Amino acid sequence: MNYLKVGTILKTRGLKGEVRIYSTTSFAHERFKKGNKLYLKQDEDYIELTIKAKNNDGTYDLLTFEGYETIEAVTPFLKHDLYIIKEEHPLKKGYYYFSDLNGCTILNDGLDVGIVINVEEYNGLVYLRIKTNHKDLLLPFNEAFIKKVDIEQKRIDVSLIEGMLE
Repeated sequence: MNYLKVGTILKTRGLKGEVRIYSTTSFAHERFKKGNKLYLKQDEDYIELTIKAKNNDGTYDLLTFEGYETIEAVTPFLKHDLYIIKEEHPLKKGYYYFSDLNGCTILNDGLDVGIVINVEEYNGLVYLRIKTNHKDLLLPFNEAFIKKVDIEQKRIDVSLIEGMLE
């Protein structure tokens, strides 16, 4: 099984086991629905948690888990990461998990430009950090630059504008 991190438990809220989540997923509205399963990593083990209730305070998602309805029950979970099982959550065509993009070779008109070393988000926009021979390149992940993504071949075909590699 491949586990993908979707958030971190920051702190408790109230006395009924509600926790504040720092979300690291672009699909929080889907990942944190009532009845969904999440996995809390504790040491090397994963504890399965079922979402009993979901709220939002305007900034953070607030979750309550079945069987953990007191502050004492969730306090040991603080600062722990939450995961989903990747195989149970396939994405629609044209959407990719950031972890799948890492390590992809970037080709501009068939020429090797470099390798994706990280996927980053700034102001709601996604960028690929590409390690080239000369420097790191931050490439917007949008249709103006990205022509084809082949996750199985670990290859991304792009169309760079003049001067981007200099």
